[in-house]
Amino acid sequence: MIHDAIILGAGPAGLSTALGLARQLYSVIVFDSQRYRNYPADHMHNVLSWDHKAPSEFRASARANILSRYDTVSIRDVKIDSLVKTKEGYYEATDCNGGRTVGKTVVLAMGVADQLPDIPGFAELWGRSM
Repeated sequence: MIHDAIILGAGPAGLSTALGLARQLYSVIVFDSQRYRNYPADHMHNVLSWDHKAPSEFRASARANILSRYDTVSIRDVKIDSLVKTKEGYYEATDCNGGRTVGKTVVLAMGVADQLPDIPGFAELWGRSM
């Protein structure tokens, strides 16, 4: 199967993109490496209707909402190791288990990775009190 879109990242950006594409009836596959920038945080902030709730609950709720309404979306909990453009102009994603997925387009929704300073105690407080 050739998907309309391959989305790399299943945080708020990736799931929002999946929802928008699903509402237009595009076939979408979302890959979730299960590594999140806010992994140390117990609560989200500045997200309407989700302030002071767990990020994991947000992702679970968003997934359930999308998957219960749109059968054009699938989500795989696996890391993508490589992404190449084929000679036909499609994109082929290979996951860490060797599985291959082909799509017409790719959305990179992987967010950012924080580079924490080497200050004693900083990493332990990051995402909790600073």
